[in-house]
Amino acid sequence: MTAGRFWSIECGRRGRRPPRARRVRSPCLITAYATNWHESRCKFFGLPVNRFATILLLVAALEWNAASFGQSPAADANREPGFRPDRILVQLKESANLQELATLHSRHRTRVVRRFKSLENVDVVELPPAAAVPNFLERFRASGLIERAEPDYWIRAAVTPNDPRFTDGTQWNLRNTGQNGGLPNADIKAVAAWDVLNSASNIVVAVIDGGIRYTHQDLAGNMWVNPGESGLDALGRDKRTNRVDDDANGIIDDVYGIDAVNNTGDPKDSDGHGTHVAGIIGAVGNNRLGVAGVAWKIQLMACRFLDSTGYGSTSDAIQCLDYARAKGAKVINASWGDTGNSTFLLSAIQRARDAGIIFVTASGNEGNNNDALSFYPANFNLDNIVSVAATTRTDALASFSNFGAATVDLAAPGSTIYSTFNTSDSSYTYSSGTSMAVPHVTGAIALLRALHPTESYRQIINRVLATTDPLPSLAGRCATGGRLNLQRALTANLIADFTASPTAGSPPLSVQFRNTSVGENLRLEWDFGDGSARSTAQTQTRVFSSEGNFTVTLTVTDASGNTSRKSRTISAVANYQVRSATFNWIDPASMPEISLSDNDVSAARALPFSFNFYGQNYEQLYVGANGLIGFTNQRLDTSANTDLPSPGLPNAVICPWWDDLNPPSGGKVRIGSVGAAPNRRAVISWVNVSHKERSDYSFTFQVVLSEGSNEILFQYLQVQPSRSRGAGKTATVGIENETGLVARRYSYDGSTLLRNNQAILFVPSSRGGMVVTPSVALNSSGPVGGPFNPPGQAYVIQNTATSSLDWAARKRQPWLSLSATNGTLAAGQSAVVTATINSEAQGLRAGSYLDAIDFINLKSGSGNTSRSVTLAVNGTNGILEVTPPSAFVSSGFVGGPFNPATQIFTLVNTGDAAVEWTATASKEWISVTPVRGTLAAGDGTTVTASVGSDANELPDGTHTNRIAFTNRTNGQGNTESLVVLTAISPTASLVVSASDTLRFSGAPGGPFLPARASLTLKNPSDSSLEWTASGVPLWLTLSVEGGHLDAGAEVVIDISLNANAVALPAGTHSSRLTFTSTGGGARATVDAALVIQSRTPAASVAFDRDRASLRLRVTGEPGLIYVLEASANLLQWSPIATNTITADGFFDITDLDAKTVPHRFYRVTLAPDSSAQGASLDFR
Repeated sequence: MTAGRFWSIECGRRGRRPPRARRVRSPCLITAYATNWHESRCKFFGLPVNRFATILLLVAALEWNAASFGQSPAADANREPGFRPDRILVQLKESANLQELATLHSRHRTRVVRRFKSLENVDVVELPPAAAVPNFLERFRASGLIERAEPDYWIRAAVTPNDPRFTDGTQWNLRNTGQNGGLPNADIKAVAAWDVLNSASNIVVAVIDGGIRYTHQDLAGNMWVNPGESGLDALGRDKRTNRVDDDANGIIDDVYGIDAVNNTGDPKDSDGHGTHVAGIIGAVGNNRLGVAGVAWKIQLMACRFLDSTGYGSTSDAIQCLDYARAKGAKVINASWGDTGNSTFLLSAIQRARDAGIIFVTASGNEGNNNDALSFYPANFNLDNIVSVAATTRTDALASFSNFGAATVDLAAPGSTIYSTFNTSDSSYTYSSGTSMAVPHVTGAIALLRALHPTESYRQIINRVLATTDPLPSLAGRCATGGRLNLQRALTANLIADFTASPTAGSPPLSVQFRNTSVGENLRLEWDFGDGSARSTAQTQTRVFSSEGNFTVTLTVTDASGNTSRKSRTISAVANYQVRSATFNWIDPASMPEISLSDNDVSAARALPFSFNFYGQNYEQLYVGANGLIGFTNQRLDTSANTDLPSPGLPNAVICPWWDDLNPPSGGKVRIGSVGAAPNRRAVISWVNVSHKERSDYSFTFQVVLSEGSNEILFQYLQVQPSRSRGAGKTATVGIENETGLVARRYSYDGSTLLRNNQAILFVPSSRGGMVVTPSVALNSSGPVGGPFNPPGQAYVIQNTATSSLDWAARKRQPWLSLSATNGTLAAGQSAVVTATINSEAQGLRAGSYLDAIDFINLKSGSGNTSRSVTLAVNGTNGILEVTPPSAFVSSGFVGGPFNPATQIFTLVNTGDAAVEWTATASKEWISVTPVRGTLAAGDGTTVTASVGSDANELPDGTHTNRIAFTNRTNGQGNTESLVVLTAISPTASLVVSASDTLRFSGAPGGPFLPARASLTLKNPSDSSLEWTASGVPLWLTLSVEGGHLDAGAEVVIDISLNANAVALPAGTHSSRLTFTSTGGGARATVDAALVIQSRTPAASVAFDRDRASLRLRVTGEPGLIYVLEASANLLQWSPIATNTITADGFFDITDLDAKTVPHRFYRVTLAPDSSAQGASLDFR
């Protein structure tokens, strides 16, 4: 029996052939008849009636199962707790037995709904209703069939935070002349770049987002068209609409891309985010419409995985990545991310990298440092990923933008960006976020791929990163310290680069350098960072005799005097020696506990003494839940251990057991110290900490740091609980320096196994260096013009080596002074360097300014360190500027609608202090949103004025309103904007009537009743008119949606449910169809509704002749209405009982007429309400 189909029951006298039974469509209609109450038997395809209840229950159970596997994640708008509640991702072991796997799915009522061909043995597993995802993860992991399992994490769009405090301006991002308080040239230099190249019509860019409004006037001409779904098929039909999977990829009619959320070929935008992003990349340029994209011509592929609330799942993102790769995309725009670290998503992006695809993604909108708080996919350590932060119209780092010197590559404009929107084919809007910054870089990369088609993805990325505009606001905030410069990226014929081998080793370290720069007639200058003479040779061998980390810089200059620089770090650092040691466990029971959640990292913990690690002195450390310690809090939360050394973060780490550990599952992490100076020891212990995948196995180990000797001891009390588990088989054991170039690895993934009661000692090969105190930063603030407080900070440089120390102190900004910049210290001596905010700061505009002081050991590099400097210049005067200054003019027919219905006003604070503002309309038929807010200096926001429903009551004529924008802080810039609305009397009329009800009903997946209906649209006026239909939902099809009607004429419109109705979830889906005269203002409406029941309605009837009674058994959703009708001839029916059911049960009904007639027939109709239709039966 097929779930979701309903059957009729017909009962007749014994010996007489009963009428045949056939399928009928929902709502359920069950008919019974009898001529002899005692002798009648009911049969259902040969089954006795007393078994019918069982059959009905089987149908209901099948329908419930189908509904459970189709539950929609969109119902949970809050997306807690960070992953889909109905799915998990699992990877099967190669040795997994398929029969055992089938048994596992059957036992847990799970099923496989998708398998990724690109990821070996990876399944998307759907869970039963109300399943607890952690429980199912544990069950699958414990089965022995699964290599790894993880939640299907939600991924959210990197949209603007709710605070309306971001700047705007019409395409200032492409050309900034200082409009609306902007800083001239704080843009991507697009105008000059377009002189070189403005189009990339052969480049396919996949916009993996919430879809694209592909019919938009500024995007339709630049949409990618799937060659496998275009043209004519063998039957002469248009492949775009033939409902056939012509390219055999499992998706029907994927003309412009895919919708992975619903697994269809229609990636229509649901919330505007993807359309806005697409317009920034490639809105058609030079067409006299709307806006211009970074690339005027391009191919935009729409891949939808974010739903209408801005959330999407990992599995749907992977499907989009695989689709983009299969269809030839060269660049992927990923304006989204979250904190969930999915190894499956990482693998999918790796596959894209192997295909040469560049993946451009958002750094995030939380204002966080991604070096400390990871944000994915931006933080994945892959060389095809470009992570982008956002800047404002004044070249400041946007207040919402995430940043990271190691994890964010560059910045691009992302505050109040004007672009295409999804509300209509001609709509545009402002939006802010790193989502808006990403497409600027995506468009630039597309142009570069068109200009340099033979270059690799790394060469293209290097062109973008090597040509940014360095900004003070981005110094130390991203790897390049710069904002995208499209002109320089397209015109750069000079890019410095070189190779170095080796890049690390113990001094004296001999390194060979070779110039690989791009350019002609170049002059070279090598700076080896060790104070030695500079060189101009193409190939150079340099010996680094002193210990330290050296920054080697190659500067190349062409014949025109243009220069380019490239720097690399060389670590000439003596490595540690690793030895076995005597096990002597230090009991940590009395030491303070560090509370760590899964993948958590502690706050900075002060060391009881200065500890020298690879030549650097550290006063504090961070403890990670996953069995590692860092001297900087960068990516210590990652559970995916790597081999050592690795330039990728984390660096400067001590790893006694770096693995996916889970302290909250019954374990503890403690920190303390033992001993007295100068022989103190710091002790960090993990006690009974379990592995994330197997909570029944736990490990106990500790790290001991020794004062003076700077030795590092690993001790393992309990690490091998069984022969098959533990022993560090999936862990990294070792240490690594701050550059990631030097490490001493003991074991990686079980290369050397650990054992209980084992001790490992790491001994430094050299000691001594430089110590700078205190470790505090200089944070100063004051009003424009000063004074600033504190005015400065003194730092003490101490030589802790046994030989003399040559040191230097360096800063970058002119508003900061140092009392000394270099010197020499004998062993044990010290010197004081005072950093001071100087008079140059008095001329700075309001804003935040950054610098850093680098203290350098010129002799060995041991103890090199830096101190950050922040100067906050506070403004004193806020000014409100409102645009446009012209009136909001709208018009329409009496009763509406009015066009335009909205007007967007831009509010910018052009002063240097914060402004509180309000927006108020004088009459209620205009609404404004938002109505108040606060703008920081240089920030902006938008206010939307809308014609409200009260305007529909206005009479014929011209009406005025006023919107007051008020600066509540000081009144500067108060503005009153005029609103003029003209209401015109209609000159024609329309009448619509329904010959059938427009209320359809059925179960999820269909069938639905009625199958079709019709409307009659009539023009009763004395003049002809043109009409159009609007408000037609996706699940309805009208035979005609517009046309011409002569005076007195009418047209019949056939209405039917289409294939989209089958995919709708249970519930009531309603819409109002509106028929409008395009020239005369006439309008007629009719409501349509589709009621989808989540449970199958069913009914059965039992007879009792002696009592002239019937027992009606009804099952279905509460609120269903049953109608029991009786007939003597099957032609004329009369209702004898009706009621609304509140729960499944029985109804006893008396029919005294049954004893007075020779034949009596009954039928039961179940429907959501009294207006829904039943189905007629064919009796033969």
